[in-house]
Amino acid sequence: MTSLATYPNTVPFRHLQPLLRELERLGHPTRQVWRASGAVLDMETALGGEQVEIPVLDYIRVNRYGLGLLEQAVCEREQRPATGKEAFDLMCACVINCADLEEVIQQATLFNRILDRRGGELSLKIQGISATFAMDSRRRQRDQASFMVDLTGLSAYHQLFSWLTGRAIPLQEVGFMYAAPEQQPFFSSQFNCTIAFEQATNYLVFPAHCLRYPVVRSYAELKRIIDYFPFDIRLTSQFERDLPDVVHLLILEALQRSGKPLGIDELAQIFYVSPQTLRRRLARNGTSYSHIKEACLQHMADHYLHHSDMTLERIADLLGFSDARAFRRAFQQWTGLSPSTYRRKPSRKTNLSANSGRVNTP
Repeated sequence: MTSLATYPNTVPFRHLQPLLRELERLGHPTRQVWRASGAVLDMETALGGEQVEIPVLDYIRVNRYGLGLLEQAVCEREQRPATGKEAFDLMCACVINCADLEEVIQQATLFNRILDRRGGELSLKIQGISATFAMDSRRRQRDQASFMVDLTGLSAYHQLFSWLTGRAIPLQEVGFMYAAPEQQPFFSSQFNCTIAFEQATNYLVFPAHCLRYPVVRSYAELKRIIDYFPFDIRLTSQFERDLPDVVHLLILEALQRSGKPLGIDELAQIFYVSPQTLRRRLARNGTSYSHIKEACLQHMADHYLHHSDMTLERIADLLGFSDARAFRRAFQQWTGLSPSTYRRKPSRKTNLSANSGRVNTP
């Protein structure tokens, strides 16, 4: 039977606090943000203190929703429309057929100009062996809220460039047109390079030869992965987990969002490797894609059986089984019990350990 206890599914609540403090300052109460984000964990438990550990999927939900509110607030005070996820997705569709990274940046710059520089002004400069991608967001007010929005935007471009070329673009330096904050947002650590502050603009510096990297993705691949930009795809760098743990989190999040687990091809794209390489790396960690997927299906089945009155037919459909009979058979293999018998048992308690960050399911 697959054990869910081996997966660390939590992250310290304190990593959300810089964002939540800014939203509070801008008139968005934390409790309201928590409820509206769709977070599953009981709000009072989550807000119990800095040492509280929250499910990583709740971190994603609150972060995604909160950053959207923050961008809207920052743009409204400057009397200009927010860029928004839809515009970013459309820009991705416009660059997917480019030949190489240099053309991607040129087309993204043109797209942004057509949108009346809604996301600021983009540019590319090559000096010797280094290339600088700049994003001048033209902020009149350079405070913590604007910094967090610009940090997210710059990160989104870096993640997009890496995904399109199938290689993690190595960064030599990242710069921001802000004073160094007292407490940097947790995900700023993903850049893994020198971060300079009080610069003339926001920028990424990387080896110029990367501009010749060909675009290896297709529009069909983009449609399958677009929902993970520019937030969820950062799981691999935000949370320093082993590969099986990250795969588990991504599959579980996809099941909760769409009812469909990520396939091996989609997961391989997130890690910039081939499906065969991903299978080999999972095997070296003593597991497999199918093993992890079944653990996620079991997790969701447990949730539906104990926290809803849905029929077995409906649960089977949500989890991608052909019918209720196939679901019963799989569930019997997982637990040794039929779904109906299992449902009558008391709900299992989940212990979120603040020390280990692991989910222990007795």
